Amino acid sequence: MESVGEFFRQVRETKGLTVDEVASKTRIRTDFVKALEEGNFAKLPDQVFARGFVRSYARSLGLDEEDAIHRFVQSAGAFYEKQGERERLRQRQVEEERRRKANRKAVGIAIAVAIATLVFLLSREQSSTLVRRSGSDQP
Repeated sequence: MESVGEFFRQVRETKGLTVDEVASKTRIRTDFVKALEEGNFAKLPDQVFARGFVRSYARSLGLDEEDAIHRFVQSAGAFYEKQGERERLRQRQVEEERRRKANRKAVGIAIAVAIATLVFLLSREQSSTLVRRSGSDQP
């Protein structure tokens, strides 16, 4: 089965329409119409919008929208699966970075509390030693 883009281009050319005419009729940007015909799905917006473009393009050519969507899924399915995998990987990386930052912050706070406690205890010990010494100076 030919790709949805090849199919659209053949039907468009058979009907004697230009890319600009299809773009005007469908209100889809010319560069998106070209990308769809070329199968360059990376130049299209999110899959939801691309599916809407396919429906609109099919309707403008008098084609069955469901058949066009089926062709689109066959043509672009692997691309959008990979895109979804990349997005999930990016989300995981963002979450891991947040956790690392939170852990660093927690460790920093723990170290600051430990240092403050140590300083407090040492100053208390020093005060207590000074009080004992000054108390032993008096008869």
